[in-house]
Amino acid sequence: MKTQLACAAALLALAACGPREKAETVVTDKGPGGETVTVTSPSGTVTVTDGGGMTVTSGGATAGDAAFPLAYPGGQQVMDVNSNDNGKPGRLYGFNTSDSPEKVMAFYKAKAEAAGMKETATVTTGESLTYGASGEKGDFAVVIARQGPQNYVQATWSGK
Repeated sequence: MKTQLACAAALLALAACGPREKAETVVTDKGPGGETVTVTSPSGTVTVTDGGGMTVTSGGATAGDAAFPLAYPGGQQVMDVNSNDNGKPGRLYGFNTSDSPEKVMAFYKAKAEAAGMKETATVTTGESLTYGASGEKGDFAVVIARQGPQNYVQATWSGK
């Protein structure tokens, strides 16, 4: 299922780069396991649904809508993907910022602590920082990587 989510996220990222359709488009096909996969594109959003209970949506929502809001003040949104895997919600939010990796990390650590989450990992590799936390209501991770003069940040949350 995680492989399907990764494939769906890649599809949604590509779809988000293209022109926005105003009319609804529905495509139904069979996945590798024979399950029905439906892609819907109504008014600037793209939704991928498989027959196994997973739904992934790009666009149409804001990063503040998740149970654990992922928006970063002043961040320039690049990607925003919602998922629902058999009733377990999830979110992938990517953005660029000129703020330092340490400032971004401090913001998300404080947010995780305020949500009652406990740190599960902190890793520094070259110019990249990774932080993970887990709590009663879900798991959170953020990766911050230098890309030229800016930092690219990818924050993920998955509910339990």
